Amino acid sequence: MDTSVIDKINIEDKEQHFYYHPLYTTLAFLITLPYYFGFGTLFYFCWTTNKTNLLFGFLAAFVLLSNPFLLIANAFVKLLFRKPAIVLTEKCLVDNWNNLKLNWTDIKQISSFNFRWSFICVNTIKDNVVFRQILNPSKFLFMGLERLFSGRTLKINLSLLKDKNSFIVSTIEQFWLTKTATNKRFCAIGA
Repeated sequence: MDTSVIDKINIEDKEQHFYYHPLYTTLAFLITLPYYFGFGTLFYFCWTTNKTNLLFGFLAAFVLLSNPFLLIANAFVKLLFRKPAIVLTEKCLVDNWNNLKLNWTDIKQISSFNFRWSFICVNTIKDNVVFRQILNPSKFLFMGLERLFSGRTLKINLSLLKDKNSFIVSTIEQFWLTKTATNKRFCAIGA
């Protein structure tokens, strides 16, 4: 890890926030608009022609294929309301990108992954820590397939965030290492 990046990280902070990049998030949202117009047009066609089978097929396709587009729309809304994408606290990592909250003690490994986009990868001690928080069937399907093919419990996309990816990854790793070391010390003292 780059020591110049580590010097900038103050791991004594109680909280650290990472926000969406205004330009990248807005562009990503504008690129997804044809998807919404296309599905809206198909829905209108199915509704007005009373094609019940087609309507159910359309709804199933929308549920199964909508996750990436809904994530970008969600990011755009959070950008408008100045909500952070990632929040690091004393006790947990809050991933507003995927609407998940993970305690530091539930995390087994943190790493980064770059292929077209940058991601921070999180492996948890138990997968159900993540999967029981997912209510969207599309997200459940996408994350289940990701887990199956990559072996990673969770990937957080860093491409739409403001700060440099190396700084975000280093900060999250330092928070995780510091918080888990602190918890282990308290457990050893209490034993």
